[in-house]
Amino acid sequence: MVKHNVENIKHVHITTQLPAIKIIDKKGPLRNPADRDHCLQYMVAVGLLFGCLTAEHYENSFAESNPTIDELRDKMIVTENVRYQSTTPISLLISHVYRVLAHIFEQLLESSRTIDS
Repeated sequence: MVKHNVENIKHVHITTQLPAIKIIDKKGPLRNPADRDHCLQYMVAVGLLFGCLTAEHYENSFAESNPTIDELRDKMIVTENVRYQSTTPISLLISHVYRVLAHIFEQLLESSRTIDS
């Protein structure tokens, strides 16, 4: 978890596939739980800061009382890796049972040290 070290993170690079970029790559204000539920950066930030992601984390009261979530979101870069798209059958992406979106993320610290996740 990075809760007390956000200032030491230069950026978080998230590599994903095109459907994730089109659906859940969101910048700017997130005004309600539905906005947060459809924001890859929000989900990653909460996971990094608190070690888990539950329904409570999407609520307005939680988001408003934790400004470090948006601080960390502002440090995120999302890019596409076309290999993820070609290895994930489209049927899994649209299936109501499987909903698969591959991601990898890397944290670059101010010290230039990289942490892969």
